[in-house]
Amino acid sequence: MKLLPRLIIALLVCLIAIPVLAVPEQVQAAVPSITVSPDSGNVGDRVTIRGYDFGSGEEVDIYYYFNGDRERIEEDFDVGTDGNFTYRFDIPESYSGKHDIRVYYDSSWKGDDFEVEPKIELDDDEGFVGDEVEVTGTGFAEDEDSIKIRYDDDVVEQVEEAETDEYGTWTAAFIIPESVKGEHDIDAKGDDTSYADVDEIEFTVKPRISLSPTSGSAGDIVTVTATGFEDEEANIKIKYDDEVVPQIEEAETDDLGSWTATFEVPPSVEGSYKVDARGKYTEYGEVADVTFKVAPGMRLAPATSSTSPGHVGLTITVTGGGFDPGISLTIIYGNQTASTVTTSEGNFPSTGSITFEAKGMHGAQEVVVEDDLEHVLASETFFMEENPPAAPEPLSPANGTGVGFVGKVTPTFEWSKVTDASGIASYELQISTDSINFTAPVVSLSIPSENVTALDDTIAYTLPKDYALSGGTYYWRLRAVDAAANEGHWTIVQSFHAGGRLPLWGLIAIIGLAVVLVGFLVYFFVIRPRRSYYD
Repeated sequence: MKLLPRLIIALLVCLIAIPVLAVPEQVQAAVPSITVSPDSGNVGDRVTIRGYDFGSGEEVDIYYYFNGDRERIEEDFDVGTDGNFTYRFDIPESYSGKHDIRVYYDSSWKGDDFEVEPKIELDDDEGFVGDEVEVTGTGFAEDEDSIKIRYDDDVVEQVEEAETDEYGTWTAAFIIPESVKGEHDIDAKGDDTSYADVDEIEFTVKPRISLSPTSGSAGDIVTVTATGFEDEEANIKIKYDDEVVPQIEEAETDDLGSWTATFEVPPSVEGSYKVDARGKYTEYGEVADVTFKVAPGMRLAPATSSTSPGHVGLTITVTGGGFDPGISLTIIYGNQTASTVTTSEGNFPSTGSITFEAKGMHGAQEVVVEDDLEHVLASETFFMEENPPAAPEPLSPANGTGVGFVGKVTPTFEWSKVTDASGIASYELQISTDSINFTAPVVSLSIPSENVTALDDTIAYTLPKDYALSGGTYYWRLRAVDAAANEGHWTIVQSFHAGGRLPLWGLIAIIGLAVVLVGFLVYFFVIRPRRSYYD
């Protein structure tokens, strides 16, 4: 009996539920949302915003939040009829960390995060040792200092110290150090950013050569400096105008891929010539060509300079190159023709040698090459020594002694020999009546060396009769002048007394007395005895 009431109750519940189930379910309204992909990266990366379930035909604004401010990326972007949209943009400058990307619609906001990571970039990812490379860092911390750059794990010296701005951006430059060819890692850090936070980037070093000098003439010695080869690379070869030239010394790279070698410019007419190089692991095609410019030029041997001059009598050898072939040239030294030559393959001489003897005044002497029209095609400087010869030692007349007895005298002067690289050309002799003032000497002579008498260790010179000295006290000095017109120092001043020891009337009186005495003696010892004999 208890079962029946329970069945009746169940039936009533079912009857009540039927109209409830017949009522349609009320649809829940969709909530708009956005996603950002990727959700992390670097400044400048392109990100994609996807929006879902926005109103059909709705317009939205897109913002990027940075440092408490917002930057509107897009205004009134049309969502479309299905309420979904896709929008792409590049992450603007911003310091490291998370930044909001938000969509504004119908007085509401929807957003997602993007995390900025630090990154460095180069203005050029390949080049040569010695190039200046600019590094730009983005996504570092705000106002971060102590920026350091590493090249192959070694910190390099920056051209200028760097510090990030309010956006976490900085720029610095450094010089690519000596390194072998190929790829090299570059990274950076700051006070708040470690090397591990920054992805390394690669710089490719290429081999290169340079010349010193870059212009000249045939016969010149050129130094080739190379960088960016392999480490300890042998079999270095240098090409000049596509021909391998012999090196003065064989070259081999060091452990940083650098080497230096020299060669002599071969016979060449005027023009530009390509210079190239290779090694065991580096081909000619990998090395950028450089140009050596040949112009008419000449060389003097031995080479001289103001600090290493030549001297009179030195034999100078002349060579030249870079001229037109088969032309006649005149070599002029000291305003006089030293030689006339004809070029061969742009050089001279074709055989033998061209030499001349150095002469002329001290200092720089120009040697020029002229063509038939007297156009100067090349010139070189010969430096003549400027060292004055030593002062001689005055020997005679000795200081304070006398010369001659009566009337005018022509004393003989003696002094010590002087040697000089350029040879002694002359001696200057001055005689004065004043021991101090030689501005108006009574005798001032320039005596050529061939006019003096050379003894073993001394020089002698007799004053000419035209300069005979009257009786009195005189002072004399002299100096040597070499063949390069270098004037030596004056000797110390010496004095002497010329003639005047016996006045002329006294000499006449003595002669008269001598005549009388001789007459008396003749009379007394010759004539008188004879008279007595005959008497």
